[in-house]
Formats: sequence, C-alpha cells, structure tokens
Amino acid sequence: MEATVNVATMIDPTLFTVIRGGEVFAPEALGTKDILISGSRILAIGENFADKTAALGGAQIIAATGKKVVPGFIDQHLHFLGGGDFEGPLGRVPELHVSWITEGGVTTAVGIMGIDMESKGLHGLLVKARELERSGLSTFIYTGSFQIPSPFLTRSVRADIVLIDKVLGVKVAISEDTYPNLFPAALAQLAGELRLAAGMSGKAAVMHCHTGRNRRRLQPLFDLLDNVGLPIRQIVPTHVNRKAPEMIPDAIKFAKMGGTLDFSANLSQRSGSVTGLNPDEAVRTVLEAGVPLDQITLSSDANVSMPLLDGQDQVVGLHNAWPRILHREWLHIIRTNRLSLPQALPLVTSNVARVLGIDNQKGSLGPGKDADILLLTGDLMVDTVFARGRIMVRDGHAVVRGPFEERGVFDYML
Repeated sequence: MEATVNVATMIDPTLFTVIRGGEVFAPEALGTKDILISGSRILAIGENFADKTAALGGAQIIAATGKKVVPGFIDQHLHFLGGGDFEGPLGRVPELHVSWITEGGVTTAVGIMGIDMESKGLHGLLVKARELERSGLSTFIYTGSFQIPSPFLTRSVRADIVLIDKVLGVKVAISEDTYPNLFPAALAQLAGELRLAAGMSGKAAVMHCHTGRNRRRLQPLFDLLDNVGLPIRQIVPTHVNRKAPEMIPDAIKFAKMGGTLDFSANLSQRSGSVTGLNPDEAVRTVLEAGVPLDQITLSSDANVSMPLLDGQDQVVGLHNAWPRILHREWLHIIRTNRLSLPQALPLVTSNVARVLGIDNQKGSLGPGKDADILLLTGDLMVDTVFARGRIMVRDGHAVVRGPFEERGVFDYML
C-alpha cells in the first residue's frame, strides 16, 4: 500500500513570492495582475495568487498597488572594471559595486573593456562578472576590446564564445582614431569567426561595435556587409548618437538595412558629453525617419571617465558616469517622444534581450522566465528590484550590497 503524501507539507512557503495588485507590463500591457514567483523563476501571472498559495502554506506578499510592474532593465554596455581614455593614472575609474547597478533598475548587465588594456584585462573582467553574479546580478561579458585582431581569453574569439558561458560576443572599434583598424580583411575574418561561433554555441555571437569620432562613421560596417555574409542582426553599432561627427544619417541607413541601433546614455549633455547627442533627441530623429522602435536599444556606457564642466562648458575635472544614467535617459526618451510604457520598455528590456540572444529567459515577464522584475512608482522612479527572485532594492535603496561595500575605514586589531 502506497503512503498518502500531503503536498502542502512538502513545500517551503518561503519559496513563493506574490507581487500583488500591480499594473503589469510584460512589456505589453497586461492590466492589474499578480505575479507568482518560485525561487528564481516566474511561475504564473494571473489573479488571487495570495489566496491560492494559502493552501500550500502561504507566500511572501509584496504589495504593488499603484506601482508599474515591468521587466528588469538590461544594460548591454557597462564598464565593470572602470574605463578611462587619455587621463592616465588619475583617470582610472574604480570597479563597480552591485548596488550601484541595481539601484538604477538593472538586473542583467554585460561587462566590456575600455581603452585601458595595460592595467586591466579580460581575465579580470570575467572574474568581476562572476563576483557581481554571486552578489545577485545576472552578468555576461564581451571578449575583445578596441583593436583588431581582438584580444581573447582562450585561443580565439570563437573559442571564447563557444567555451565560456558568460561570453556573448566580441567588442571591436570602428572609426576610432586611437585604434584605426583600417584592415577590412581582418574585420571580415572576425566576422567569419562570429558566424562559426554562432552555429557552434547557439549564442547570438554579437559584434558589438564601438563607433568613434572618425569621419568614416559606419562605413566600415557597410563595407563589411557588402563583402561578407554576416547577418546584420549579429552587428550592433553603439555610440551612434554622436553629433561630432554627425552619425545619425548613417545610423538611419543601417537601421533601414535591418540592423539595430544602440544609443549611449553617457553621450548626453546631462552626463557632460561635449560630442554626443542626447538619446531622446536621437530617438526622435530616427523615429521621424521611419526607424521602428524595435530596432532601437539604449545602454549606459557607464563607469567611464567623463569631463566635469563649469557654467561656461569648460572642463574643470572628471567624474565617472553613474550606471543610473540608463534609467535617467530612458525617462527623457519617454517624455520627449511621448512614448507609452509598452513602447518605451523594449528599448531597455526585450529589444536588448533579443539582440543578445537571451530572450528565452530575460527581457520580458512570463511563466518560466527569470524573475527579474522592477516595480516603478507612478512617475516611473525605481521602487523595488527583484533579480532572479531576490529583492535587491526596496523603496529605491539597495538592500543587497557587494562583499566590500559596507566597509568604511579599516579597523586594525591591536
């Protein structure tokens, strides 16, 4: 005779969380719903889950009445280790702590190398990504840096993508005077590696292109696409909201060929940029030219050294652009372009997840997806952040910090 099992006694109620009564955007509008979370995943989106889980021993209830419940933001261009350009030792930006990222609503981030490859490197970037993930964030990285041939972690860019779980693609520079990369054959060879890597790994194998201030603009990518059969979906030019040189016409051309554009939050004048076009203005311009919203993403390019300007726009010092500029510039995009929440959310959620090839788990809310969930106030400020089901931010302030964030001055034992 088989024993009768009481299922309710087998289930730990702390495994369940119900976000109750919020207006859910997945990113499409679903109306007022409850979200049922078990562990790191969303179990269901529906109604009255608090009552339904009572028979299983109850659940943690998060009241979301009056809040907008949306997917966690994805930042596909973030300098985990700090990035600097020409400032030398005094321009070495420090590493990021996890709370500096999550307080801006970001639950998934892609780490990237800057120009400084002498004192920082890809191995350190990979270890930093693992540190941030153990602290609660979901993290990935790009291999490579500015130069071609690209630096790598194992034996090639292709091997990095195939063998290392966190590597989603490669960063390269185009139209960058400090790394001219004027060898089309080398860029074409890299494109071939990416095609193979995509097939062998099942990843997106993105070519994430830093676009510099050279007058060639996006021409290297047009030349590549004319001569090599790399799918345009694998190429993402970033920093294309430049005004010196004027980058938008080439960006529109690239988008009309089927590509996705990535605008950088730190190129806004609000961040101190003297060569950038505010992302909200860039979005308005490309929308007016007929580029659809599903071909636009926004990333922060945060934690790099930026000029500190006085009242006369003169450089008087440096600051590091904060990861929260992603949320700030996203709000400006909404207000300037009068976008609805379902229109604006994909720029930092589902569009990014699709580009990175992680949309099976990230970028939207639904059963089986990671419980990366953001509660926004009525005026769209960050209130509560869940990363894989764990509360990272409450009432706008981090409740989970990294391993050394709480330390002040050293305490010496006598």
